[in-house]
Amino acid sequence: MALLPQAWRDTAQAMSQENLETFSRAWTALERRDVEGTLEELDPEVEWHTAFTALLGGEATVYHGHEGARDVIQQFWEVFSESQFDLSDIRDLGDRVLAIGTMRARGAESGVAVESPWAYLVGMRNGKALSVRAYADPAEALEAAGLSE
Repeated sequence: MALLPQAWRDTAQAMSQENLETFSRAWTALERRDVEGTLEELDPEVEWHTAFTALLGGEATVYHGHEGARDVIQQFWEVFSESQFDLSDIRDLGDRVLAIGTMRARGAESGVAVESPWAYLVGMRNGKALSVRAYADPAEALEAAGLSE
C-alpha cells in the first residue's frame, strides 16, 4: 500500500479542518436564527434534504440553492417557535461532516414540546456545504455515511 505524499496528507487534513469550521459557523448562525450567516457557509448549488416535513407526516422534500435553503430554514422556524439542537457527536469524514444529537422544539401553533433524535450528514465542496441531509433517525445517517453504531 503506497502512502500519500506528505503534502497531500497535509492538504487533506487542512480541508477536513476547514469543513469542520464551515459546519461550526453554519451551525452557530442557525442557532442564533441568522439566515444570511448560514447561507454564507452554503455552496450556491446546495441541496437541502429535510426530515422535519416527513417527521410531521408529510413528504420528504429537497430544497435547491440559497433560495431553497432560505425557504426550508424559514419554514422550520414557522413550524417551531423554539428550537434547540444539542450535538453529542460531530465526525469529520473527509469531504463530509456527520453531526448527531437531539432536537428539542416547541410547536408555534400548538405549543406542544417535541424531543427527537436528529442527525445531519453534510457534504462539502471547496469549503462550503454542498449537500445537507437531515435524519430523524441517527442510525440512518450512520448507514448513509457508511458507518455503524
